[in-house]
Amino acid sequence: MTIKLDKEILINLDTQTIKSAIKDLDFCIEMIRENLVSDIEIYQELKNLKGKKQFAVKNLARTLSIINQSPGWIYFINLFSITKEKPEDITITDVLPILNESHLPTLPWTNSQYCFLFDNPTEEVLLNPGEYQLKHENLIGKVIGLDFENNEIAKRMSTGLNREKHIYDLYLYICLAECFGLPVKLMEFSQDMKLKNISDNPFIDGEPIKDYVKNILNKHYKKTKKIVESQKIFPEQINPDDVLWEDLKNKSIELRNEVLKIKNNYLEAISGYKFEEKYSVFNDIWSFLIKNNLEEFVPPSISLLQSEKYKEFGLVKKISNGPSMSTVREEYTPWVINQKNSAASVNMGLKSVSEIAKIFSIESSTVLDIAKEIGIALKDENSILSPTNEAILASRIKATKPTYKPKI
Repeated sequence: MTIKLDKEILINLDTQTIKSAIKDLDFCIEMIRENLVSDIEIYQELKNLKGKKQFAVKNLARTLSIINQSPGWIYFINLFSITKEKPEDITITDVLPILNESHLPTLPWTNSQYCFLFDNPTEEVLLNPGEYQLKHENLIGKVIGLDFENNEIAKRMSTGLNREKHIYDLYLYICLAECFGLPVKLMEFSQDMKLKNISDNPFIDGEPIKDYVKNILNKHYKKTKKIVESQKIFPEQINPDDVLWEDLKNKSIELRNEVLKIKNNYLEAISGYKFEEKYSVFNDIWSFLIKNNLEEFVPPSISLLQSEKYKEFGLVKKISNGPSMSTVREEYTPWVINQKNSAASVNMGLKSVSEIAKIFSIESSTVLDIAKEIGIALKDENSILSPTNEAILASRIKATKPTYKPKI
């Protein structure tokens, strides 16, 4: 079952559901630590052994599938706001290349803004950076400047793109100037925008500039507050500041760290497996189309595979757990064309650079160098030569290196 974690679900979560989500994340962590690491290492050991490779691939595929379909993984994807351009499941192999330590989980709201306040002697000590053993009796208390709702409003005003940000910043700077004992300067201009006067701590419409700006800021506050309340982004059954939300985020960070260990230690192995898995699925699709006399260049739809006529549920599962249907639609046809072209080259008796090198007992790099000298464009040792280019190249090899004797 796929769980879509979004704003509407989050605001309706209760204590028990959050605790269950934390357990789901724990399950993923253990699957990676205990199963995935082991299965990747087995795959690395057995992938080149013909009789045992399938066993290793099957084990790795099963473990990845369990992780990808688990509720804990769905929570992780949504808490980290990981998305795809196309509406499809996001797997651990999708996440590996892009995830890093700077990624942090987020909730749709901000928590209350607070700060611990200590007595004057302690605050004097804390003027200098360092590590201190603070005593409880020195603590005055925890000062909550803004609760979760008003902190969300302030965040939106401070990061907005409209006038509210400028007024928010202006009021903050006026308060800072007052705190630092500095004057607030007002620059006045004429109608043609020429500076005509500069005054300190001016009055505007009969009130200090701070109060004037405060009244404007309050209007923006009320407008933003109305928008926030209409959106209903805060949880309704558990306080947004409840420690359980932090536990949920911390557990998702723990899972992130386990995924990063896989990335740091096994990314190459996983990438190789992903490519092999994709082409294995493509081959199964090709075989299905040929066996059922269907157009081999056109990938089948999921509905066709699941139809009463074919009942290819196993292939559907391989596609969904592997490359995904969107990848099949994009890459299958070019893959089949390439496969058939390669097969045609073999059937026509065309030779590759490496085969020419073997015939003349020379290195493939030498063949590529000679081909370049005579204007034949070849990419690497697997490049196929046309009959004409093969004859020209063989003639030049014989002419320039008379000691090379073809193998019979």
